Amino acid sequence: MSAVSMCGNTRCFATQVVRQSLQLHGRNSSGRMEKMQSRGFPLVRQYKNNHTTTTSRWQTTSIIRRRPRPQQQQPQRRQSSNSTSSSSSSNTSTGGGIGSAEPPQSHYEALIVYANLLGRFGLALGLAHCVSEYVAEITLCEGPSMLPTLRPSGEIVLIDKWTLPRIHAAAQQRQRRRQAQYNQGVAVDRTVLQQAIEDDALIDQGELRVQRARQRQRAFEEEQLQKWKEQQQQQQQQQQRQSKMEKSNSNNHNPPTHAFTEEWYEPRISVSDQTATWTSLWQLLTTPLSMGDVVVLEHPHRNGTVCKRVVGLPGDTVLRPQGLLVIPDGHVWVEGDNPANSSDSRSYGAVPLTLIQGRVLCRVWPLRGHALLQRGTPPTTRTAGAVGSTVLPAGYEGQHIVKSSRVRMQQ
Repeated sequence: MSAVSMCGNTRCFATQVVRQSLQLHGRNSSGRMEKMQSRGFPLVRQYKNNHTTTTSRWQTTSIIRRRPRPQQQQPQRRQSSNSTSSSSSSNTSTGGGIGSAEPPQSHYEALIVYANLLGRFGLALGLAHCVSEYVAEITLCEGPSMLPTLRPSGEIVLIDKWTLPRIHAAAQQRQRRRQAQYNQGVAVDRTVLQQAIEDDALIDQGELRVQRARQRQRAFEEEQLQKWKEQQQQQQQQQQRQSKMEKSNSNNHNPPTHAFTEEWYEPRISVSDQTATWTSLWQLLTTPLSMGDVVVLEHPHRNGTVCKRVVGLPGDTVLRPQGLLVIPDGHVWVEGDNPANSSDSRSYGAVPLTLIQGRVLCRVWPLRGHALLQRGTPPTTRTAGAVGSTVLPAGYEGQHIVKSSRVRMQQ
């Protein structure tokens, strides 16, 4: 057969197929597929990724490329995501396959979390230790020795450990610098020594405290004497006016109402006569250790700490039944507010300043009365028949010591 006849036959065959497909339009798909198969229309056999394998009358196998429809991509993606999630869940449930990396990653993350928690816990413990060791500490004080300031059942107090050591350390550094300048001949007319005498933070040396106290006592007496003379002049002027009005002899002068008495410049006011204010708290934080401060110190003869009140500093004189005792340098005399039931310096003597851990500022719990523990002599509400030691200040020379705030207010 020639090539022209072959082309004519194929054209006729194509027209017949088109006509039959138009005639079969509207029938069921099975009948249409059978007719198309009988006429030699390619029959679909197998599907692959992007290729379709077909068979026809002229060619046993042929590959037809097809484009993926965009509408069919979404369900395929959903199926793929579902398949991946199901595979991942199966891997996690079964412990993972050979190439799965999820279980090692989860263990590593857990280790990181635990390490961070341990690091933060250790940091918190270190910070708490530093604060309690060098700044402030909350502790429980028990025992009847500080009654009525602190109850025997136990009360929680706040201890200041920051300001007191810094104040005294700075004072000692200033003293060493002054001494070096004085040895080198820099100071003129002993001004360096005078500055050391006026430094209130140098409480560990009794001689300096005695010199400072006597200088201040002289200045105080001069001031009081000047005030007393002014009062006497005012009284005499009033008496002269009254005598002129009564036409009496002007040479007769009535004696003054009161004579001049030498008083000690530093009063010893009891805590019971004071009122707690923010000024007194600021004074505790900015001044060195003074007579009347409540401190927590290590016991000199056993392990543990005690809470006492400072009643004597270096250079002060303690009146004891055995005789007079001058507190040595670098030591303090402490006693409890309840002398009838207190083991203090009356038992073990003066305590070194190095044993003091801090100064008690306030009561944290329970919430009763004034929370601030003020500076002053022990409260007056003591047990009957129990009296603490009598301590005379450094530089005392027989002056009258004021023991009540009302006396100063009247003057």
